[in-house]
Amino acid sequence: MRSPTKGINIAYIGGGSRGWAWTFMTDLSLEKELSGEIRLYDIDHKASKINEKIGNDLKNDRRCRSS
Repeated sequence: MRSPTKGINIAYIGGGSRGWAWTFMTDLSLEKELSGEIRLYDIDHKASKINEKIGNDLKNDRRCRSS
């Protein structure tokens, strides 16, 4: 059995890309062996804020397995 990976930091440059971000963050949220943060950056600040909300909503979803 492998041990959980904790405290991971992912820098997501171009963090306003909603299609890819939704899939990426959903996949991460469902992985119980991972724990950490995603840091978004995009020159389109509004798009990054939308993805921030998506990530926070996933974190609060009952199906979320990562922390």
